[in-house]
This record gives sequence, structure tokens and C-alpha cells, in this order.
Amino acid sequence: MIKNYFFTLTFIILLGSFNVVSAQCAGPTTLTDTTGTITDGSGADNYINGQNCSWLIQPTGSSAGDSITLSFSSFELESCCDYVRVYDGTDDTGTLLGSFNGTTVPSDVTATSGSMYVTFTTDGSVVYGGFEASYTYSPAVPTPCNGLTTLTDTSGSFDDGSGADNYINGQNCSWLIQPTGSSAGDSIILSFSSFELEGCCDYVRVYDGTDDTGTLLGSFNGTTVPSDVTATSGAMYVTFTTDGSVVYGGFEASYNYEENTLSITTNENNRFVLFPNPANDILNIRGIEGATKVKVVDLIGKLVIEKTINNNQLNVSSLNNGVYLITIETDNLKETHKFTKN
Repeated sequence: MIKNYFFTLTFIILLGSFNVVSAQCAGPTTLTDTTGTITDGSGADNYINGQNCSWLIQPTGSSAGDSITLSFSSFELESCCDYVRVYDGTDDTGTLLGSFNGTTVPSDVTATSGSMYVTFTTDGSVVYGGFEASYTYSPAVPTPCNGLTTLTDTSGSFDDGSGADNYINGQNCSWLIQPTGSSAGDSIILSFSSFELEGCCDYVRVYDGTDDTGTLLGSFNGTTVPSDVTATSGAMYVTFTTDGSVVYGGFEASYNYEENTLSITTNENNRFVLFPNPANDILNIRGIEGATKVKVVDLIGKLVIEKTINNNQLNVSSLNNGVYLITIETDNLKETHKFTKN
């Protein structure tokens, strides 16, 4: 009995001499909740030498523009050689937001890419108490469109700015789509991917030109997604206006630019010369001798005039304003020219 008691007492004493080792951080960790905490893992002890830890904070559904804010509650690192670094992005190639060591608790750090990457590294000597931090996630607040936006890329997208919310009353927005180097005859095609506007009083209007004095291609409201709209002047102007009551989900649209690739004769030795250009009702064609075939097509290739003329004048009064291609053909010569009808 005494022997068993001695063994038990000895075991308890030996057990009490062991320290509980904290679970130090190691390697990468991905955090997908909207709130959470990170720590070096040392608990009440000091961290250890040679640690190399990282945390990717990327809440489920986050996207560019969403904010992640990191707040430190305690901070005690070797001031020369152990670091916590915070990046705006998914890895250490993102923008460095802060590199921290020493014993001063850092101020809050905010990433706006929808992701935050945090690293903790220690060298081979001297250890301190470590750090604790927590993060919070905030989705981006939609910014309603306002005023004029000019788009010069060959493709792009735009919307009313409401995001997952409804648009607001009293919006007045416009977009000038005019890709760099575009000219009359080039096409801009506008496609709507979603469309939900008040049926009586809120409108998206699309014009062929640089402002609302151009040809109106379409005036849209309601909840039916409009068909594609094409401008052929090399520029497109889009407006979005809302009245003072009733709001809906808004719209999203994208555009693509297509350079005119129809063949046009540009030889300086052209026999035929067009004037005036632009033309109103009559297009004069210098160089015609006797019966000559002419064909006029619009910029999508639709034939609008085909006839034989015996003088140097072609009546174009029936054409809508825009850019056209005319092919002039004799027995031994054929030329194509571009002209504008005003």
C-alpha cells in the first residue's frame, strides 16, 4: 500500500514538471468567414524562432472593392528581425499595406481588393510575446452613376451603379463610347445583360453620335432586355435618367467596337471624284462618261441604291443620314468610295 502511494505521488510530481506546449502557427491558413482572429499561436508563452506563417483572408463571395480591416489587440515582436506584414491581395505580390515589428500596437489596416494576405516570420534568435489580431469584412457600398463618363477602349461595360440594390430617384447619367482612333463607318455594338426599369418614367436612350443630337437608336424602359443596338458613326452616346418615384434593379450593358473593313478605293489616281461630301440631296460624280452602273450600300452591307446613270449626278435624297459606300462601275473600271449623307 505504501509502495503504491509512493509511485502515485512520484507520477504526480513528474507530471507537474512538464509544461504544456502552445500550438505555434505554421504554414498557410485560409479564412473565409466575414469575421475572425489570427495569432502567432504562442498563447501565454513566447513565440519560437524560425516561424513562417501566412493567412489568406478571403471571405466567401468577396470581390474587388470590398473591404477587410485588420485590428491588432496585442503586439510584441523583436524589433529588428521578426515581422508581421500585411498585403492587399491574395499573396505577397499585392500592395504592401504595412510591415510591423517592435512593441507598439499597429493601427488598423484596411485592404480594398476583397482579399488580405498576412505573414508572420521570425529569425533564429530572440523571441517575444507575439501578437493577436481580428478582422472584419465589409462589402462595397454601390455608387450610383452620375454625370458623363467617356469610354475609349475597344470593349467595355457599364451599369447604373446600384449593384445588388435598386437604382435611386433623380439619376442623370451618360456615357460617350468613342474608342481611340474610331471614325465614321466604324461600328459600336451595345448589348444588355440585364434590364429592369420603371415602365413609365425611367429610360435608357441610345444615340448614334457623340451626344443626344445624334440619331436616336432606341429608348428603353420596363423589364424586357433590349436587343443589341449598333451605331455606325464611330461613336455612341447612352443616357440613363430616372424620375422622382419608384425604383427598380437597373441595367448592365457591354459594348464592342468593330472597325469598318469594307473595301474602299483610295488610290490617288482614282478616275471618279465625289462632291459635295457630305452630300444633301444630290451627289456629283466627276469622271462619268456615258452609261455607268452605281451601287450604294450602308455600312452593314445592305443594298440601298442600284441603278445606271447617264450623267454625273446621283439623287441620294431618299437615304437616311449616315455613311455609305458607293461602287461605280464601267466596262473596264470599278471603284468604291465612301460618302456621307446629311
